[in-house]
Amino acid sequence: MTNITQGVWNIISQDPSLQKNLQKNLINIRALSKYMINKHSLKASLDSVISAIRRYPTSKNFKENISGVREIFLDADVATKNNLACLTLRNQSDIQKYLAEVTKITDFEKRETLRMIKGKNNLKIITDMNNVQKIKSLFPEGVVEVKENLSEIRVLTPDVRADKTKGVAAKLSNELLTNEININEIIFCVPEIIIYVEQKDLLKAHETIIQLCKGR
Repeated sequence: MTNITQGVWNIISQDPSLQKNLQKNLINIRALSKYMINKHSLKASLDSVISAIRRYPTSKNFKENISGVREIFLDADVATKNNLACLTLRNQSDIQKYLAEVTKITDFEKRETLRMIKGKNNLKIITDMNNVQKIKSLFPEGVVEVKENLSEIRVLTPDVRADKTKGVAAKLSNELLTNEININEIIFCVPEIIIYVEQKDLLKAHETIIQLCKGR
């Protein structure tokens, strides 16, 4: 029974729209159970799948947390910017001395974008597309990948509790996933959250986040 329950819960956890509708009691659980058995070839009885779905954690505390996450986004300011690129560089031992040159390339008076995210193996630089070739010339052998035609969505939350509230990142990701929008990069600098999507998805992503900020 434990394996059946875990399997059913895994299916639910991978489907944000299903989670949302279960929380709102909008789903016929018997019909959903039949669908899961057929779709995922579950080796389980109908009653055991129904039981597992009913025990999926939508407790009072869980629902209160969902409500708290929604409050974080209420009345947030949302801004966008197009024509950006993300360069992934190998984190070489001498890379630090070239980063000062990257800042010189960026024209901050024209509000050009420059964001750097350093990991163990790679360094990512997000900048305006017109600076891509200039930056690549600084690292002729260190560029691993370049993603162009990205858009930035900046969400400035009015609630400073965003870093202390469980599920903020998951809520944003789930809303975009439900609308079939891929997140290329996401940066948390609370109370600001910065998301990068493909430029073709910007309108849909922007509308999705605006609806979230209106509490819908």
